[in-house]
Amino acid sequence: MRRLLPPLIHDGFRAGALLLQRGEIAAAAETLERTQELAEALGHRMLLVHIGLAQGNLEVSRGNPERALELYQAAHGEAQRQGATHSLGPLCAGLGRVASEQARHADAAREYADAVEHAITTRHVLLEGHARGRLALALAELGDITAADRELQEARRLCTIAGSPVELLVNLVLEAHTRLLAGDVAAARTLRARIAVELTRLPMLPREIATRLPRVDALFP
Repeated sequence: MRRLLPPLIHDGFRAGALLLQRGEIAAAAETLERTQELAEALGHRMLLVHIGLAQGNLEVSRGNPERALELYQAAHGEAQRQGATHSLGPLCAGLGRVASEQARHADAAREYADAVEHAITTRHVLLEGHARGRLALALAELGDITAADRELQEARRLCTIAGSPVELLVNLVLEAHTRLLAGDVAAARTLRARIAVELTRLPMLPREIATRLPRVDALFP
């Protein structure tokens, strides 16, 4: 039985992550909780790091940033203890996401910058593009539009290399948000029209875009 449980745990984690990606929050929560119990029983500390990251993402989707912060911090500490360097970048990005949700923009910028550094170290191109795009918005919120534009340009380049149409579209949303913070409404409207076209090419609306786009639209005069 012990030989069968580790694959079962990994399958449970993958199933939970997939359910979360599909937006099936309740089913994802239940699956991840069961998988966590199995991993804890067998002492699979590395997998608990990944489960903590997924549960943090889930709590952000539920609108519970305080609980997400607890989960990300616990997983980050465990990742450091286990030497799980490949997990530190995504966890820093998660911490940046929570800080952004809580309007702690300086903290968000610091966490996303750390995520960028970890992504460079582990040669994770898509994660670096992901983190740079969100770092750009944090910088724009802090008033540094020039630095934000540099990060957006690099994020776009990296996401193109990684071949991620969803991240490229998120980057457009982040760019529109940045242009509005910079007071360039005309450029933001052009980007918003382009986003509308690009959305028709996706089979489903990504959860992050569904969250971010109304915030952008609310900023238009």
